[in-house]
Amino acid sequence: MSAPHIGSGDAGTSPIAGDSLSPSAVRIRTQLRQLNDRKAPRTRAGRLLIGVILGVPIAALLGVAEWIWPFLVLPLAFHLLSGRSLYAPRALFIWLGFVALAIVSVVSAGDGFIPIATYAAATVAFLFAFNLPEDELPDRMIVRAVAVFWIVVAASGLVGVFTGTTEFPSVGATVIGPADESDLANLMEVTFAVPLKEGEPAGFTDFVSHRPSGILPFANHWGSAIVMFLGAAVVFRYELRGTRASLWFHVLAFATLVPFVLSRNRWAWLTLPVIFAYLIIRYWRPNPKLARSLLAALLVLAVVAIATPLRSVVTDRFEDESGNRPDQYELSMELVADAPLLGYGTIQLGENEVGQVRELGADSQILFGLVSYGYPATIVLFGWLILVAIVSRRINTPISLVTHLAVLVMLLQSPFYVFLPHRVVLLMLLAGALYRQVYTAQSFGRRPVLLLARGR
Repeated sequence: MSAPHIGSGDAGTSPIAGDSLSPSAVRIRTQLRQLNDRKAPRTRAGRLLIGVILGVPIAALLGVAEWIWPFLVLPLAFHLLSGRSLYAPRALFIWLGFVALAIVSVVSAGDGFIPIATYAAATVAFLFAFNLPEDELPDRMIVRAVAVFWIVVAASGLVGVFTGTTEFPSVGATVIGPADESDLANLMEVTFAVPLKEGEPAGFTDFVSHRPSGILPFANHWGSAIVMFLGAAVVFRYELRGTRASLWFHVLAFATLVPFVLSRNRWAWLTLPVIFAYLIIRYWRPNPKLARSLLAALLVLAVVAIATPLRSVVTDRFEDESGNRPDQYELSMELVADAPLLGYGTIQLGENEVGQVRELGADSQILFGLVSYGYPATIVLFGWLILVAIVSRRINTPISLVTHLAVLVMLLQSPFYVFLPHRVVLLMLLAGALYRQVYTAQSFGRRPVLLLARGR
């Protein structure tokens, strides 16, 4: 069955336009000019989405951000179901297949229900973006919502540079009262930076003897989010051009380089130049001006990392051997071998040869999937991510650009980072808008969709 109308054929804009006169470049340039239309209406759905995104930092200040998404998406679900028919692309059933396998694993193990609620929230985010038409929820508002998240995360990382590991009152911890030093207590702490691990070099001064994490519980999550949603920040910056706000955005963007280095996220550091190199290679011939600009930006990042006092932080981090990843990975794979089909429902604890406790399935989305849900669910999940990367590969609109870069970063970082909860939900939001664009673009024609619920 085909949806009568999911979105409009005009999918938005892209900052990848150059001087080429090809039909594709002309189309992109036309779309870019539309960002100058600051009289475009701000719809109720757009305002609602921005409000939901702003609920994340509020929840973080209350100490409950890691569990907030099932509640944050409730307004989106109510708006989505207000008398309209609900459709889904057939491809979504790959994601739903992963969720179903994860539920079976969790029910079998009797543990790990919170991530399932996050997957449900991510599904709602996808359907919200897919089903609302372009005139009700413009692509630019979806990109803007993700950019707002990036700005909040970046600004909170700067706060962490100066506040260090200072702990602020947590309403959530006060109400729930988790046991001291427990995982729950650590997640409910309200801090903007985390301490260095035992034996980890501090850097060039005691001033940076911590790792900024902002509103996220771990420094690795912070650095990953900065890289993952950088595309949304770039598109938003393009929208702000010619305004005073663009100056403040530049200040924030350049200042964010400091916590980005101090966060000591080696894989985030490596992912960023890989993404830049990928875009440079793709656009060197069709758009040499853009490619040279990206190359210049990459050189600026290299200069900041090498020619400033931050160099010692970078070199010390790459020479540091105080981490426990080798133990985690080895013990995790041994554990998976005993339950390869269903996993254990959630992260497990194990001991290495000297009796040190390790969290098995932590610090890697791949291992998290294998330990928690087994091989079938993990394969289906990464099949979905690869499909989103393929569908968004054209990079000819803001949604395809932002989604493509986000999913590539997720794939590149998956051996070393877990992406629950915020990055998974936001990626599914972008994927929903991407599929809305695919199903309504004239070049693709009308594609069959599945009717999930019939409206009144």
